[in-house]
Amino acid sequence: MLKKTFQISILIFLFATAGKAQTTAYFNTNIAYKNAMELFERGKYAAASAQFNEVERTNTVNADRNQNNTDLSSLKTDVQYYKALCALELENDDAKELFLIFINQHPESPKTKQAYFQVGKYHFNRSNYQESLNWFTKVNDIDLSGKENIE
Repeated sequence: MLKKTFQISILIFLFATAGKAQTTAYFNTNIAYKNAMELFERGKYAAASAQFNEVERTNTVNADRNQNNTDLSSLKTDVQYYKALCALELENDDAKELFLIFINQHPESPKTKQAYFQVGKYHFNRSNYQESLNWFTKVNDIDLSGKENIE
């Protein structure tokens, strides 16, 4: 009887520890994302991109925590968008490719229309006005933020 109680106690401890570790990993990922967003908002695009890369590499999947998984999936979708936006702001050659990957992988994302705008902006900055126009016409003004709408 004592042996069975001991075994059950160990199992409970192991499950509790595993759940706490995965919850902590989720919150650490969320904090890293918030730090990346702060860097992005301050115009520190290279540092923000590096932080977004760290968040993207984080693997905190836990089947028992459906809400955390949904939040993490949404967060990683946003990370992919902001990584592409950082590349655009830094005038990296892969910016367009990053946006196209985002658009193909996340057509349902609310940020997809903004990605269309950003690809148009990418072409506009390279004086490819016809291609820019093709991308801008895929976007309605209600899909953009105030700053993007003015732009």
